[in-house]
Amino acid sequence: MSTDVIKSDSTLTSRLVFLDYLRIFSFVSVLIGHKFYAQLSAWADNPQFHATPRLLLQLILPAFWNGGTGVAVFFIISGYIITHVLIHESTGTFLLKRIFRIYPLYVVAVICQLLADHYLFHQPFPGLRIVAIQLSLLGDWLQAPYALAGVEWTLRIEIVFYLLMAALKSVGLLNRFRPLLPWVLLGASFGLSMINPIPSFGGVFIAYFTIYAPILFIGVFYYMFEKKEIPLLLLLFFTAAILYQYFGQIALYWPTWLGSHFISIAVAIFSAAWLYRARLKPSPVVLLLSNLTFAVYLFHNWAWNPIKMVFAKLSINVLPPDIQALFGLFILSYLMHKIVEKGGVKLGQRLLQRLGQRRRGMPAGLSNTAV
Repeated sequence: MSTDVIKSDSTLTSRLVFLDYLRIFSFVSVLIGHKFYAQLSAWADNPQFHATPRLLLQLILPAFWNGGTGVAVFFIISGYIITHVLIHESTGTFLLKRIFRIYPLYVVAVICQLLADHYLFHQPFPGLRIVAIQLSLLGDWLQAPYALAGVEWTLRIEIVFYLLMAALKSVGLLNRFRPLLPWVLLGASFGLSMINPIPSFGGVFIAYFTIYAPILFIGVFYYMFEKKEIPLLLLLFFTAAILYQYFGQIALYWPTWLGSHFISIAVAIFSAAWLYRARLKPSPVVLLLSNLTFAVYLFHNWAWNPIKMVFAKLSINVLPPDIQALFGLFILSYLMHKIVEKGGVKLGQRLLQRLGQRRRGMPAGLSNTAV
C-alpha cells in the first residue's frame, strides 16, 4: 500500500485537505479489501438478504476488491504531492525528509512483525541479509521477499519514485525544464514496458513494478494541469497513455485480473476529489484519520491476528473478533504515529536545522552546497 503514505507539507502552503480525504478513502479501501471483502461479498450474493442492500454492495465492492483502488489512489496522491514538495525544496532536503518520514516507522513495523511471527507463531527468523535488504526497501533489486505480510511492495515503488523525481529535479526537470517533465515520465513508462519485467524472480508479485510504478505519474500530470502548465487535452492524453500501458501489462502478466476495475475507479475518485477540493473542509477527525494512514497501512495486514489473540487472551468478547481487531489496530496505529512516526519527523527536522546552521557558518562560496 503506498501507498503515498506521506502527508502534505503544510509548511510550504496551506494544507491540501482533499488529499486527507483521499488518504482516508485509501486506507478504508485497503482495510475492507484485505479484511472484510469476503464477508461483504458473501452478503452481496446471499439471496436471504434484501435485494436493495445487496445491489448497493455489488455496486461498490469493485472499489474495494483486494484493496487495489486504495493502493492506486495512494500512488496518484504520491505523484501529486511529491511534485508539489520537490518544486519548493532542494533535492537534499527532500530526500532527508523522506528518509525520516518513511524509515523509522517502517523499521519498527518490520521488527515488530519478526518478533510476533517468531514468538507467537513459532516461525524462524529470516537471515540477517534478507532482513537488511527488506529494511532498505531495495528488495526488488536484491531479490528479497516482502516484509509486512506483503504490503512492502508499494513502499519499494515509492522509494524508487522518490529517487527518480530527485534525479529529475537535479537536472532541472522540475524547474527550468518542467514543460518536458510529463514527456520524460511518459517515455520512462513505455521504456519500462519494453524491458524485462521488474521484478522477475520467484516469491514476489511478478512485474508489479513495471505495471504499477507509472500510476504515480498520473498524480504528476494532475499537479501540472492544476498549475496550468499543461492543458486539459494533454492531461487526458498522458493519463490515457498510462492506463493503456497498464491494461496491456495486466493482460500480459496477470490475465486473471482482466476483470478488475480498480485503476479506473481510482482515477475517477481522485479526479472527483480534485474537482471538489475547494468544498472539502478540514476537521479534527479528518486530520486524525489522515495522520494514521501510514501506521494503519504498515500494521494492518500482519498485526491483525496477533491483536485478535490479545483480545482472546484477555477474554474480551464485547464485539465480533474482527471489529475488536479493528479497534485494536487503530489504538496501535495511534501510538505508533505519536511515538515513532512523529518522533522520526522531528529528528529529521532537527538534523536539517543543524545542517542549515552549519552551512550558514561556512565561508562564502561554500554556502550553496546542497543539503
